[in-house]
Amino acid sequence: MQPHWQQTREQIETKPVVLLVQDTTEVDLSHHPTTKGLGQVGNERGRGLYLQTILAVLPQQGEVLGSAMQEPFVRTPAPAGETRSKRRQRTQRETDVWMRLVGRLESFPAQTTSVHVGDPGADLFAFFQACRATQTHFLVRAFENRRLQPEEGIQTHLRGCGASLACNRQPPVAGAHQSRTHSSLDGGATCLWGADRVAASRRSNAVAKTR
Repeated sequence: MQPHWQQTREQIETKPVVLLVQDTTEVDLSHHPTTKGLGQVGNERGRGLYLQTILAVLPQQGEVLGSAMQEPFVRTPAPAGETRSKRRQRTQRETDVWMRLVGRLESFPAQTTSVHVGDPGADLFAFFQACRATQTHFLVRAFENRRLQPEEGIQTHLRGCGASLACNRQPPVAGAHQSRTHSSLDGGATCLWGADRVAASRRSNAVAKTR
């Protein structure tokens, strides 16, 4: 894959804005019972591996330039009787793969605005730090109700911003001619921009600035 990654990177460096969309793919190999080195997938009865991928996407054109980086990994079962407190004390976590891929991509030329994009699985303070360390932007769908500065949950803060969601859709009724306005997440959204500071997690003294 190295030649493909290099070619994708060369294309990224010629573009003004590129989204680096990262996600996890489950590869179920349960139908290959003799294959060695696999781990748990799905409902933990399946056998296979996971593949973490970063796709380089042009936002305006909706064009995929290619795979910018990939890393396969195998899920290791949690030790029997492990408590939540012990799990937090682990030195290595499965979620570290998000940060490793950001670090492997490193920085891009100043003329390219690169934005790492992730689902709620990327709502990790370490992920924010990794992006800032490589001078890249990030856009993550929030999962944690993180503290802002001053003390306030990010979800409470956003509700106070008065953001409105609206979309115009044709009703699925034969003969209807007027569109209806819905308050829905599956349509167009009116977005509000602002600058806030996310307070550091209890395991870090750093502060990440979001846009």
